[in-house]
Amino acid sequence: MSYLGSVNVMVNGRVVTIPVSKVQYQGYDGTGPGGGVVEDADGSLQIILDASLSEEESQRHLAAAMAEVSRRFRAKLSN
Repeated sequence: MSYLGSVNVMVNGRVVTIPVSKVQYQGYDGTGPGGGVVEDADGSLQIILDASLSEEESQRHLAAAMAEVSRRFRAKLSN
């Protein structure tokens, strides 16, 4: 796994910093998700992207993952 950096996501006026990493998926054929949000046992979130994706595909998956992070944090804050 290669750590790329982090992204800041604004959720309900609060900035949330999420680490982003790339990993080479074993046997990935391009039909499933090329990345997503992973939640650790302690509840912290991380975005993982497939290392074989093009820059354009990575950006698309990163945008979708950031939207998912926002959705999850909004759900946690509303509970």
